[in-house]
Amino acid sequence: MAAICGFKTVKTAYQVLNKSRRNISISQKWNVQISHRKNVQVSQKRNIQLALSGYHFPDYELERKNFSLQIPEFFNFAHDVIDRWADAEKVGLRRTDVPCFWWVDSQTKQEVKLSFQQLAQISKRIANALVSGCGLKKGDRIVVILPKIPEWWFINIACIRAGITLIPGTTLLRTSDIYHRLKLSQANCIITTADLSHYVDEA
Repeated sequence: MAAICGFKTVKTAYQVLNKSRRNISISQKWNVQISHRKNVQVSQKRNIQLALSGYHFPDYELERKNFSLQIPEFFNFAHDVIDRWADAEKVGLRRTDVPCFWWVDSQTKQEVKLSFQQLAQISKRIANALVSGCGLKKGDRIVVILPKIPEWWFINIACIRAGITLIPGTTLLRTSDIYHRLKLSQANCIITTADLSHYVDEA
């Protein structure tokens, strides 16, 4: 069992072994835990402040008039958004008591609240597990069959960070459905829960 903020779920990554995608075996089990880094020093506080200054609009009409969309040549949501705000939290330019991620269990009402720093750290650990543990690389495809739990978002951001294409699947998928998706997508890996893993084994 792996626990995140007290919410327990089993996450098992399966590596596809042959081209037909019919033989699947467990390749990696990993735990994701939240840790807090203290006294982080960031030398480019001024640069971060300037980069984030555009998010404060004292004069809406003036901002609207002068606004122009700057499209970067390369953009990665994990690096350019999550990590940027995480850096802002480290140097005190953003409050850490205002969560960037807030999840509530619809049945138990249990909550998971994370700062940008925590979300960045979790996604980096998962990305490392996918790349180092499962041998995935940029451009590979991964099928994720999970219920509406925090791990779904964590894995999504991790895939963006590592350049891996995520293919979401509903928990209603069964053996034939999973086989069909694996065959068409040519996915290199699949992540699901223990309750659904036997459908993957049968695919």
